Amino acid sequence: PAATCWYHPHPHQRTGFQVAMGLAGMIIVEDEHSDAFDLPKNYGVDDIPVVIQDKRLDEKFQISYTMDVMTATMGWFGDLMLTNGAFYPLHEAPKGWVRLRLLNGCNARSLRLACSDNRPMYVIASDGGFLETPVQVHQLDMLMGERFEVLIDLGSGHAVDLLSLPVRQPGMNIPPFDQAVPVLRLQPDSRPGHRSMPRTLVKLPAIPAHQHLPIRYIDLS
Repeated sequence: PAATCWYHPHPHQRTGFQVAMGLAGMIIVEDEHSDAFDLPKNYGVDDIPVVIQDKRLDEKFQISYTMDVMTATMGWFGDLMLTNGAFYPLHEAPKGWVRLRLLNGCNARSLRLACSDNRPMYVIASDGGFLETPVQVHQLDMLMGERFEVLIDLGSGHAVDLLSLPVRQPGMNIPPFDQAVPVLRLQPDSRPGHRSMPRTLVKLPAIPAHQHLPIRYIDLS
């Protein structure tokens, strides 16, 4: 089924290093449903890939992937957030709905995304593909490697920032991430944009009945 997927390397003991260096990208799968839905589809205009990764730079402004006991325990965190490899980029979009294909491409950092003016985002797809209906959210939590597709309405003509909000987990709320950090600015221009959002998407299979299944308890210690 249609989905926003991604790829990154899996060499022995080098995955973390190569992801930190930025070796990651999207694989976008389309099908008859995605072709038929009344959604923004102009790739790079109102259908936008958004790969978010934190980085740590050395004194020469090169990515510094160094490991110590703390990093090995808590994970490799950066102190600089990049979006599609750029710092706080600006995207000019038509005046209407935009579709963001979000990817948390960080090595170890969870994300909590929101709009700077608290306007809603409408989740239309997750890792596995489309949802049954758009789901309105004001904050969106994303684990490492997780993807979501969201719609944001720029019909008012007002610009908005996509923010990374603080996540209260060890290692993740060190400055500047103890405050809201803008990761992308969406600026509507004079072009007419997409003016509708579908009410329904795909029919998902029912969750299988779980009654009368055996229950097993596993104790991990």
